[in-house]
Amino acid sequence: MSLPARIDRYRFPGEASWPRIADDRSGATLPHPPFSTVSGAQKRAELARRGVLQRIRFTPAWGSAWPLWSGVDGPVTPGQLALSASLESALRSWTDQWISAGDAALVKDCEVGGLLPDPWFEAGEKLLAAVAEETWTFADVFPYFRTYRRSPGGSLLSPG
Repeated sequence: MSLPARIDRYRFPGEASWPRIADDRSGATLPHPPFSTVSGAQKRAELARRGVLQRIRFTPAWGSAWPLWSGVDGPVTPGQLALSASLESALRSWTDQWISAGDAALVKDCEVGGLLPDPWFEAGEKLLAAVAEETWTFADVFPYFRTYRRSPGGSLLSPG
């Protein structure tokens, strides 16, 4: 399977209309999302200026129990990103569904098996937004999970 040429970072709904605040340190105006503090916006701006915002690929993949991959360090855990316990639990369940689909594909024709249902993708979008929100002050999150194949019948595996 080839990777897509480019996947853009997650964009929050309404991001373009977030209020802007003045940064006393740089004089620039900074986006201030409703879920962040002024100091959080300043921290993100400083990391961005220095070119050190983390890049997190959000996708389950073999070799990691979590769908979180650092652009530099490889797989990372929810604990390493200081994610909430409730988000960690939801990520575990979502990743387990992906593993189940993959395991089932191993006993079926791999071109037919392993397709994922729409509810899995819908849950992934919600989890993506939550990870992006909880890591906003220090990272951009990239939705690589969107490249997986959808099941036309909505079941975990295609019929047959």
